[in-house]
Amino acid sequence: MDTLSSKNGIYVSKVTRDMEVDKLRSRIQVLQEDITSEFRSQLSTILEQHLAGLEHVSVPRENGDVKGHKRSKGKQFVARESLLTELFEISHIRTIYHIFLAMLALMFLHSILYDLAELNSIQLSLNIIVYAFGEVRLTAELWLMMFCSAVFIVYPLFHFWASHRSSNPALFDWLFGSMFVAYCGCLLYLPAEQVLHHRLPPASSFIVILEQIRLFMKVYGFVRSNAPMAMASETKESDRCPNFNKFLFYLFVPTLVYRDSYPRTSQVRWRLVALHFGQVVGCVVYTAFLLERLVLPPFQRYGLGQMTWRHLVVHVFGSVMPGMLCYLCAFFALLHAWMNAFAEMTRFADRMFYRDWWNVTNYASFYRTWNIVVHDWLYEYIYTDVARLRGKFLATLSVFVVSSIVHEYTLMLVFNFCFPVLFIQFGVFGVLLHFFNVRSAGGNVLLWMTLSLGIGIDLAFYAAEWYARQNCPSIYENVYADFFSSRALSCWSGNGVADTVVRAFA
Repeated sequence: MDTLSSKNGIYVSKVTRDMEVDKLRSRIQVLQEDITSEFRSQLSTILEQHLAGLEHVSVPRENGDVKGHKRSKGKQFVARESLLTELFEISHIRTIYHIFLAMLALMFLHSILYDLAELNSIQLSLNIIVYAFGEVRLTAELWLMMFCSAVFIVYPLFHFWASHRSSNPALFDWLFGSMFVAYCGCLLYLPAEQVLHHRLPPASSFIVILEQIRLFMKVYGFVRSNAPMAMASETKESDRCPNFNKFLFYLFVPTLVYRDSYPRTSQVRWRLVALHFGQVVGCVVYTAFLLERLVLPPFQRYGLGQMTWRHLVVHVFGSVMPGMLCYLCAFFALLHAWMNAFAEMTRFADRMFYRDWWNVTNYASFYRTWNIVVHDWLYEYIYTDVARLRGKFLATLSVFVVSSIVHEYTLMLVFNFCFPVLFIQFGVFGVLLHFFNVRSAGGNVLLWMTLSLGIGIDLAFYAAEWYARQNCPSIYENVYADFFSSRALSCWSGNGVADTVVRAFA
């Protein structure tokens, strides 16, 4: 009997334990469902808010149509946060951000330990940052001159034209058009000439050229948005030109599309401004670290030894991962942190500077979502005008041509040589991929693969050309001929690689 009781007790204990395990398993399952449901609910709320905002964005308009003394509606601005700002409110997404920071810290720690073990000294330095951001005074002077030209030339010129054109429209229109075109030509030429003449370092050159392009897009957007209003006969005299405060505010807000007013927040959160600027500094340091440790070392002796196709392929694929990290840092620093910092300081409430470009499955969607600020300007001032006159296909090509030229123009002045890899990518492959429409998950994988490979190619080719111009002799004595020639290809040919290729195909 005692044995039977003991067996029954063990059986009851086992049954009880199994019941407890089942209960615990059920509770865990319920908890998982609750967490998943909460995550989906928050994500759905965010997406619904953005979709609701998109209903008011990028609506085609007839430029120049004036009705009831009000400017016609194009893009409508609504108060909303940036997508990453809202996603970081979800703990699961915020954890991914924390993992990225942890990996960054571990990479720095690994570099320090490696230097101590192999070189007995720490090689981490800020030399690349100090060099890249050199000539601070000249950079600030060039920016100040460009900004003052917009303030003291463009606005007074437009105000005078809008106020006096009714007396002799043909004459004043011709004079204003000629002077505005001349101003735009000077704005595009003079800063670029100074950058090349003084050979500004890459980061300083990038700041000057980026501000040059931004101010050009700003003044063109201001004139393009207000000229139809000034030219309309039924417009009141007081409405022909916005007041100076609106123009000055437009120069600082993080948008390129002009409106008389924008949605505003109630106050400036200075702690958030400091956080965003700190993120910009962190991204700059991280990018410099990646370039100095992973990207540039394989190319520093380019032109001093034999170079083969095998080396080129290895270097390209070796640049893919650090290049993609640099790209993500640039996106986060410029389109999220920098834009949100200025939006906070100016109390600019519409902070949709990008959409979820990382989820798209084709390049047509990628071009429309990764940089909303530039996309809105291209759509409102280039695409709609050309589409109305020449059709949508030519309008699309016009946008690609403008984007290709601007991207290559920027890199050409930043690096002080013309090596049109990015122009070919945008102007040829970018156009072809735009019409390659994929809507499956495989399209997202393909987009990330091709985007990463393209960035690796850019880094490899531009780094090779940069160091070839330091290690290889000049091909032409003429400065302009040398500027538009490739020293990397000439070094490659001089090392016998071209002969090897020719023999291989003979």
